[in-house]
Amino acid sequence: MRMQTFIGGGAASEDFLQALADLIETLIPSMEQLGVATPSDVDVGTLVQRLMHEATENGSVIVGRAEIGAWARV
Repeated sequence: MRMQTFIGGGAASEDFLQALADLIETLIPSMEQLGVATPSDVDVGTLVQRLMHEATENGSVIVGRAEIGAWARV
């Protein structure tokens, strides 16, 4: 059994935040349809930089989703 997740902050979190921004970009049509946010609200072009700035200014630690895998022989 194996579990893997991202834990980091500051400049070390840029790759994870880029992956998060890419995921959010795919969800924009659904967000707009549901009235949650518009593309201009999200502003995906600056999202990574804004998230990095926020995390750095606050000394935040970012914890990504846990990915768990298991193998077995039958």
